[in-house]
Formats: sequence, structure tokens, C-alpha cells
Amino acid sequence: MSEFNEQPQTDAQQGAVDPLLLLQQKQDQIANEIKGATQQTSAAQFRKDTQTRKDGELITLSSGHVLRIARPSINGLMKTGQLPTELSNAAIKMQQSDGNKPISADEMKKYVEYNERIISLSVVSPRIVDNPNYDNDEISIDDLADDERTEVLQYVQGGLDALIKFRTER
Repeated sequence: MSEFNEQPQTDAQQGAVDPLLLLQQKQDQIANEIKGATQQTSAAQFRKDTQTRKDGELITLSSGHVLRIARPSINGLMKTGQLPTELSNAAIKMQQSDGNKPISADEMKKYVEYNERIISLSVVSPRIVDNPNYDNDEISIDDLADDERTEVLQYVQGGLDALIKFRTER
């Protein structure tokens, strides 16, 4: 049949995709992944994952800087006193704020201190210290730009998936 005699194609014939069908397929895929993940995780895998969180992973920030970043337990840091309760309380208050009640300068300062403390305790290399010796692989928290600090926090709090999501939403 010549191209001039052909009937107009319907959406289905032209390859148009039904968004509801795509959504159903994605839901089915997720359900199958959840069902498939019913095998118990071994103790050795837990140990390996814990060690990776402690040792850190090399992460390339959007600036191009590469840092080794660990993902410490916030509860563990609080329990050992490395993260003072006063700073944690300020962070919780900031996160629960609905925007209707003004935040005091002192609360804001404590929130920034909390974030800087988390970053300093999470970046394994180069180490973040108050008085850096740059020849000794040390930097100051001030050497990190604000967007780099945000990326480190995103990674620490949510892992690589959260960091990727953050970058794509920016």
C-alpha cells in the first residue's frame, strides 16, 4: 500500500504512551522489588555496611571537590557527647518550625553550629579542624562553600540517593 493510501494512525499505532499505563508499570516494578527483597540480610553484610558508613566514601561535590565522607549515627554522636544536646535541640526546633513563629538569632546560630558540627564530624578527608595545617590534609569549615556544606549534609542524612535527588531538584 502506498503512503498516500494509508489510513491515519491512531495514538496507539503511532506509539503514544498512556501515562496511566506507565504509572501502573512503575507501581508493579516497585511492588516486585519489595517482594523480591524478602531475603534476610546477613550479619556480615550489616558489618560491611556499618564499616562503609564509618570509613566513608569518596563523593564528588558539584563544585568538583572530592571528599571522603562518612555517615555517622546522629544518635551515636549525641550519646557520646560529640553532638551537644543544646545544638540538637536547636536543630529539632528549627526543623519543626512552621514559619509563623520568628526564630531568634541565638536559635539560628545554634542551628548553624549544629550543621557545621555534623559536617566536621562527617568529612573524613581532608579533615575539618579549627586551625588547619593544609600540608597535613586539613581544612577549615570555612573552606567549604555554602552549597558544598548543603551537599555534605544531604549525603550524610540521606545517602547518595538523597544527594542525587537534591542536585536534580536544584
